Amino acid sequence: RKGWKLSMSGPMDFVSVLKACSEGKFGEAVNILETLDTPTENTSKLAKQLDQTDAKGYTCLMLASQSGHSPLVSSLLNKGARARFRSPTLNATARQLAVMAKHSGIALALAKAEMREGLFRGMVAPVMTEFDADQNLVTKNIPAYVSHLVSSGVDGVFLCGTSGESMTLSVTERKELLERWIEARNLQKAPLYIIAQIGCDSVASSVELSRHAEKCKADAVACMMPTFFKPPSVKEALQFTKKVASASPCTPFFYYHFPKITGVNIPASSWVKEAMVSIPQLMGLKFTSLDCIDYGNICAHDPNNTLALLPGFEASYTAYVPFNDATERPFGGVALMCNFLGRHLKTFVNVANDTKMPSNQKYKKLETLQRITRRVASLGAETNPIAMLKVAMHGLGICSSIVLRLPNRCISVEEVKYIENELKSIREHKDTIPNHPKQDNGRKEDCKQLK
Repeated sequence: RKGWKLSMSGPMDFVSVLKACSEGKFGEAVNILETLDTPTENTSKLAKQLDQTDAKGYTCLMLASQSGHSPLVSSLLNKGARARFRSPTLNATARQLAVMAKHSGIALALAKAEMREGLFRGMVAPVMTEFDADQNLVTKNIPAYVSHLVSSGVDGVFLCGTSGESMTLSVTERKELLERWIEARNLQKAPLYIIAQIGCDSVASSVELSRHAEKCKADAVACMMPTFFKPPSVKEALQFTKKVASASPCTPFFYYHFPKITGVNIPASSWVKEAMVSIPQLMGLKFTSLDCIDYGNICAHDPNNTLALLPGFEASYTAYVPFNDATERPFGGVALMCNFLGRHLKTFVNVANDTKMPSNQKYKKLETLQRITRRVASLGAETNPIAMLKVAMHGLGICSSIVLRLPNRCISVEEVKYIENELKSIREHKDTIPNHPKQDNGRKEDCKQLK
């Protein structure tokens, strides 16, 4: 009567399921589903049938998620419903509807189902934050940034991380950035998931940002450890992250491990071992460390691959791939270079996840790709990685300014030219590297030149 058009296959009567859901008879829908046989070869066909929409743009899974009916959600997922399916009229997923209805158990179950379909996988860009000449926040170029990342094949965005100069931002500025990024993503219907880094030195500020991220329906939050008063042991680190995560009970939680910056040298694997049983929202880690033993121990603590592990040092990605191969865990990462070398990093991920390619051939290809990332990483180390990122994005027409916020050092005009020439050389695969100019420590003169 409402115009449902479903191609039926055998005894599977999904019209009855849709009708029961639309009338709120969720128990009846469960009973119908339980009587249906679901052969493996028909799973993709079943998924398409379950995704059929009525005039209002709802699916069975969306209705069940919004109503908080866990048994039906579980049954639908088991029968092949796609958790990442987005309603064409609502422009929302079942998980987002569950978050709005504050059904935390369903929201997290759907997030795990989405992760099996690709959520929190692939390459993630830790995006920069733009400032004008007076160091005020600039957000007008975010829509162009979103379009650029999508065209570069990037899968997700890591917002307000180290590359985003988050610790120089106020809580108000971080809220505004998240709102503008989600608004631009939704308007363009861009296939980007957004992880908002909400860690601060103040637990109260972290909790405030955590609540705001859930209100904005961010795909996940990530939390860095405090950098001034540091947690002395795993116990205090766990207490801090539990309190922050509890402020967004429906939102997946990532631990941001970056000991070189935070000075918190607690092994991430020790935190993971405790957090897996005490933080239900735990969905993964951004692992920015060169400690492969620690990374291997995390894999050992997660034998069922329930966590998304996203390494952060792209110049050393090849070192992590064997751990993922051994545990059949899809490889992905958070890479600064994704912002301007997205296709290159995407190729790396595709090769790393190719299970049919012989190992010797795979690692030979990965090493060839890794040479470029090592060269770019060396350029960032010579100058300033965030400055390099801003120069690259300015050259692509994505941002209007390359100003870094204090206390970061403003780079000289000479250094800007050097970075531009080096990046051009790298893109053209040239081997000639000019001498690096001496850094000018006169901050006022540098800032004056940039203005």
